[in-house]
Amino acid sequence: MLVTHDKAMLWTDGRYWLACEQCLPEEWTLMKIATDVPTWFNWIVENMPISSKIGYDANITPANGAITRSKFFAEKGY
Repeated sequence: MLVTHDKAMLWTDGRYWLACEQCLPEEWTLMKIATDVPTWFNWIVENMPISSKIGYDANITPANGAITRSKFFAEKGY
């Protein structure tokens, strides 16, 4: 899931596409993994300014995942 000032997107695989299409509010965009959509972290790099602040929900983000993504974003200048 990625929420910006003007967008809300949910990345999921095919197991949940139908449920998400039925349940997500219309303001949300379903990002279908296994199609030609970028990963959420590549979406950030492709669409957000370098000055962007990136936060993680510590309740659902494993520490090693946060560390890996923090290094990825640091290498990209974030």
